[in-house]
Formats: sequence, structure tokens, C-alpha cells
Amino acid sequence: MFKKIFIMIMSCVLLIGCGSSAEPESGLFIEESLASNIAMDSAPMMDMASISMKSGAGSNSVMPDMQFPNRKIIKSGRVSIETLEFDNSINYIFEEVEQLGGFIELYEVDGSGEQYKDYDSSYSNAARYATVKARIPENMFTQFINTTEKYGMVVYKSIESEDITDQYVDTELRIETLTIQQERLTELLEKSGTLTEIFEIEKELANVLYELESFQGTLNQYDSLVDFATVTIYIDEVYKYEEQLPVPKTFSERISVAFSDMIDKFIENTQNAVVLLIYGIPLIVIAVLILVIIKIIIKSKKNK
Repeated sequence: MFKKIFIMIMSCVLLIGCGSSAEPESGLFIEESLASNIAMDSAPMMDMASISMKSGAGSNSVMPDMQFPNRKIIKSGRVSIETLEFDNSINYIFEEVEQLGGFIELYEVDGSGEQYKDYDSSYSNAARYATVKARIPENMFTQFINTTEKYGMVVYKSIESEDITDQYVDTELRIETLTIQQERLTELLEKSGTLTEIFEIEKELANVLYELESFQGTLNQYDSLVDFATVTIYIDEVYKYEEQLPVPKTFSERISVAFSDMIDKFIENTQNAVVLLIYGIPLIVIAVLILVIIKIIIKSKKNK
């Protein structure tokens, strides 16, 4: 009988012990669930800026486009042109820029304006050189850059773009922060009583206004660069266009090109020799006259 009672008591003790050990685990599970739910509920409150930073510039995430649908892109282009009609090409460019709603930011011309033949080459060197830097409305940039062939023969063209959305947004946030500081300092200035307080607040307010104007100037510059693309055009005046020959591929084509180059060089060298001879005729005449005079003098001395 005593053994049965002892076994029943031990069984109860074991059951109580198991129940007490299971309660902390159950409580821990409940706490973890609550923490998980709290984290999930607070996730939408995360700062979107931190998400943007984690996405990275090279990420395929669409988060930047969702935050800033209007990207701030600075567009620019460079074009090099050869022209037979220098003045007309310049006038065409000026008229086109004005019609598109742009303006000329820079215009430089160098050279004598007298065309000449370069006898050391098969084509003519430029007599005048011009650089035109035009500012074109962003929505007209592609149209302008694709129609530069009408100003002359395009020998080089490049297009570049720079995304400054991050810098632009950062500048806007700085301006907003400084504006709030300005308003608070203005309120404090109205409530201040002593001269020391007024002096310190005015000093801090002046610093805030200086930074605010600086960032506002940067933002205005960004707007100008984004709204008006920059196109730099280099114009060379030439006597004739250099013939653009296709690159030879087959053996027969290479022989044909080599033979043609040989004929061209022979003609060019012959022409150069004739020109040098013409330049040297006065010197030859003078040299002949000097020799004749010397011979006459020598003969007269012998006769004496």
C-alpha cells in the first residue's frame, strides 16, 4: 500500500515539474510572436531613404524610380564639322538654335579666312576654325544633334548624359532644413530680450541665410543644366572634303588601293616639284647673271 502511495506522489511531482518547465518555453514563444508582429507592423514606418541607400546605384530595384519618377538628367553633346561654306554654316547654326528656343553661350573664331592648299597632304587644311557652344531645350536636344549634318560634313559626334537626381534631392532637403531653421531663428529673435541674445541669434541667422542662398544657387544651376542641354560644335573651314574610302578587305582591293595611292603620290610629288621650281626661278636667274658677270670679269683680266 505504501509503495502505491509513493508511486502516485512521485508521478504527481514529475507532472508538476514538466508543467513548470513547459511554461517558460510557452511564454518565450508568445514573446517572440509579439516581437515578430511588432516588427512587421513597424516595417512600413522605416525611412525610405535607408531603403534607397541599400538598393545601390547598380541595383535593378525600381525603388529609385518610384521615389523620384522625374529623373534629373544633364545632357551634353559634341560635334566636329568640316564645311566648304564657313559663314553659311555658322549662320545656319545660329538660326537653328534660335528657332528651337535655345541660345548661344560661347562663340569663338580663329584664322585668317583665306583658304590655302596644303601641298604636303591630299586634302586641304582649314583656313578658319570656330567653336560654338549652344544651349538647347532638353526636349529639342535629340532633334538638334541628329540634324547637324546639314551644317557640313560631320567627322565626329558624341552624346553624354549624367544623372544628378541624388545630388538634386539632397540639395532640396538641405534647403528645406535651412528654411525651417530660418523660421525658428526668426521666431526666437522676436521673443529675445537681451542684446546678447539678439546678437547671437542674428549671427546664427546670417550663417543660415548664407548657406540657404548657396544651396539655392546650386539648385538653380542644376535646373539650368537639366532644362537646357549643352552642345559644343567645332567647325573647320576646308577647301574640299576628304574622300572617305571604304577599308579594303580582299587582296585585290588592297592592291588597287596601293596602286591608286602610288599614282596620287606621284602626281602630288610632281606638282610639288614644279611649284618649287617656279619658286626657285628668280634665284636661278640671279645665279646665272652672277656667273655671267664673273666670266666676263675673268675674260677681261686675261685679255689685259
